[in-house]
Amino acid sequence: MSVYACDLDGDGDNDVLSASAHDDKIAWYENLGPGGPEIDVERDGTDDVHAHSFGAVEVGQSISQEFTVRNEGNVVLVVTMAAGLDNPFGISPLNGSGGTDDWVILAGGIQTFEVSFSPDTLGDYSDTLVLTSNDSDEGSYQIGFTGTATGPEIEVLGNSQLILDGDTTPSLSDHTDFGSVNVASGSVTRTFTIRNMGTEGLNLTGSPDRVVISGSSDFTVTQQPASPVAAYGGTTTFEITFDPSSYETKTATVSIANNDSDENPYDFVIQGTGMLFGTQQVISTQTDRANSVYSCDLDGDGDNDVLSASAYDDKIAWYENLGGGTFGAQQIISTQAYTELA
Repeated sequence: MSVYACDLDGDGDNDVLSASAHDDKIAWYENLGPGGPEIDVERDGTDDVHAHSFGAVEVGQSISQEFTVRNEGNVVLVVTMAAGLDNPFGISPLNGSGGTDDWVILAGGIQTFEVSFSPDTLGDYSDTLVLTSNDSDEGSYQIGFTGTATGPEIEVLGNSQLILDGDTTPSLSDHTDFGSVNVASGSVTRTFTIRNMGTEGLNLTGSPDRVVISGSSDFTVTQQPASPVAAYGGTTTFEITFDPSSYETKTATVSIANNDSDENPYDFVIQGTGMLFGTQQVISTQTDRANSVYSCDLDGDGDNDVLSASAYDDKIAWYENLGGGTFGAQQIISTQAYTELA
């Protein structure tokens, strides 16, 4: 019988090689060292896993992967914490800093866990899971996780300004406030833009109308948008007209059904005010303290012109009615009004 010591498995320590005559046997014995726990993490049959990519996942969806912690040592392995993952990553079962949820793994035993990726907004994500254990040389076993969230992302703009989903405060600056409009003869039409900032096509799913208005019937969609809207900044437009039927402030809600996972429907409030008189329309600023004004047909053309008198410049003047609410330049009749009237 003979026996030798040498490193047969290349792990840096001497194993034992033997030959025995009576049983015709040559054998070797691996040097396992003084003993201890030895952590290894496996995924689908691959061991020593330190990285995992979930790839592309649509916003609102979830994907998961199971992992196996194996104790390759000859002493109980205790994983006291599995931490480091934040939303949109998650782990189950949980293993926090307390001792009640430790993973106690016998020699040769296993513990499975699952990591999920559940994004709710677009973007690239990465995080690192740290398994803290009593393994002497891998007490902080790390696994890096990555994932990309894809999908459509709807935005609506008015007057080139973003209108937030759920906005209930109409504003003149983003055209959600249509302003004051004459009841008898006026209407206002605003154009709004739907933009897709996502990585996949945006489908406007309303049928038959892609944009729907509820509330005051004085608002109507006079042009519907096209669908689908291309990814990476594609746009389409729609128009809303406000034609007031009475003298008061009217409100309505715009709703856009779509396939954005967290903004369906996309809605916001609009308003407008019906008024009896329009805004001020200045005929002239070339009088000094105008103190009387009259309307009559001075030129005999069938419509009323304007006649004025002003005190500080002793001026009598008239302004021809050109039709459509417009008037010609000041035409002076006299600059001796004070003397003539005295």
